[in-house]
Amino acid sequence: MSPLPLDLEAALGAGAMVFETLHPITLYQEHNEIQFYTWSERRSTLAAGTTKTTLLDEATSSMTTNAQGRILNKLKVGDVLLFEEVSSPSGKGDLDPNHRHFVRLTAIREMEDCLTTPKTNLIEIEWAPEDALPFDLTLGYQDPDTMKEPISVARGNIVLADHGGTVRNILMEPEVAPRKKPYRPRLSEQDLTYYCPYNHQEAKTRPAVDALRQDPRRALPAVTLESHGEKWLPQQDLLSSARDAQEFVVETESDRSSRLRFGDNTLGRRPAGATRFTVSCRLGNGEQGNIGADSLAYVDPAGTQLVPDEIKVYNPLPAQGGVTWETLEQVKYHAPQAFRRQERAVTPEDYAAMAQRHPEVQKAEATLRWTGSWHTVFLLVDRKGGYPVNTAFKTDLRSFLERFRLARHDLGIEGPRFVPLDIAVRVQVQPGYLTSEVLQALLRSFIGTVGPQSEQCFFHPDNFTFGQPVYLSQVVDRAMQITGIEWVHLFRFQRWGQPARDELDTGYIQAQRLEIIRLDNDPNAPHNGRIEFKMQAG
Repeated sequence: MSPLPLDLEAALGAGAMVFETLHPITLYQEHNEIQFYTWSERRSTLAAGTTKTTLLDEATSSMTTNAQGRILNKLKVGDVLLFEEVSSPSGKGDLDPNHRHFVRLTAIREMEDCLTTPKTNLIEIEWAPEDALPFDLTLGYQDPDTMKEPISVARGNIVLADHGGTVRNILMEPEVAPRKKPYRPRLSEQDLTYYCPYNHQEAKTRPAVDALRQDPRRALPAVTLESHGEKWLPQQDLLSSARDAQEFVVETESDRSSRLRFGDNTLGRRPAGATRFTVSCRLGNGEQGNIGADSLAYVDPAGTQLVPDEIKVYNPLPAQGGVTWETLEQVKYHAPQAFRRQERAVTPEDYAAMAQRHPEVQKAEATLRWTGSWHTVFLLVDRKGGYPVNTAFKTDLRSFLERFRLARHDLGIEGPRFVPLDIAVRVQVQPGYLTSEVLQALLRSFIGTVGPQSEQCFFHPDNFTFGQPVYLSQVVDRAMQITGIEWVHLFRFQRWGQPARDELDTGYIQAQRLEIIRLDNDPNAPHNGRIEFKMQAG
């Protein structure tokens, strides 16, 4: 975690891996370590599923504490923060290095604690449900009286980086484009980096977790050509390239060397005779780039505006997304199956099947309707984890489905129609068991903890999908698995806000084709379903 002790070439010769940042970043000393605020509590817990917390709006004691040092002045919506456990919660060596989590800020509000003297400046921050905390994070200090040795901190100055080092002015053979023949030069370097295009401004509007999701099918070679001030950019193919498009395709051989293929002035522009290109590319690819956490140690200070001795880097989470090259034998083996796979959506069932290929879609239902001028496919999506089908997700899914969409078919994407439930259960507790403990066990079993529910709980959103009913016998069986229960009796079992339809007699609540069962048990939103337990002591 110090500046690069050797020059870059010497480091590469020694086997160093190179990662490069994907976007510019301005670093602030105040963001190196930001304290959580516990509101006079000596210890508190940021529960799993949390999407909001409070930070102390002042630099730590080792930093400047004047007005310019306040954190709020430099923190912005769209920034990424790291929540990290940095010392043992119990003081007995139980520090968990896996308690690290990134969130992208969606809201920032200035606050004050008016009960302290002087008033304490605070920042309330929020982040997207997709970035909800996946574990309980302990807050506080090893020495609460002096507020030293925090158990967990937030960190800014986060920048996204990927595997591959830039090499400039590489050679091509032949170096000059011929006047009449097609130009198919070979690059002098091997192992080109392939990457998924990254748009930082767009990424700032999406959850932090999305930045780590990559589709290898969208990957492009990291090669750029320049001639007389004009840049030529790589594409996966030239079938959609205009005749004057300065684009090319990289074709990789079995020995991992690469040739470039240009257009013919019909599909893509053909380089003029005697054209000489300046070539830059990135090298480094595959699973070897999936390094573990805390593996990055040095930074090359070239091009930075900081004093080299002040630059320190580390990667809190392991890298992911690197994929091994396919051999020619693997390509031959998989190619026939690839052509047998449906790649065009024609019927509503096709659209639903294509949507379910998206990694965030659990199930989809589609309906084709004539809307007066054209056909429209209305797609209802059950998103994994119970996350909302919001504007950002619709945009992403629509882009994903575009390559499957049939011409003259419009596409509308909506969330499911939820069926909130209203359930009441009378529970007889066995003698010798605490009623409160049995009640807590029931709540954990049926709805989990606050926030995104545990996948093991009965009413987790992923346990129900379109048209799936909930049976009274399932509820009884789940409740009877709790230790300390003698018997249970359901005396209310129906849809929320609607009269009973003999569900207690039939033994189930039916969801229609485009409906999904829902029960959040949120006291602030009972219209999203509730379950009530009437406890009787043994």
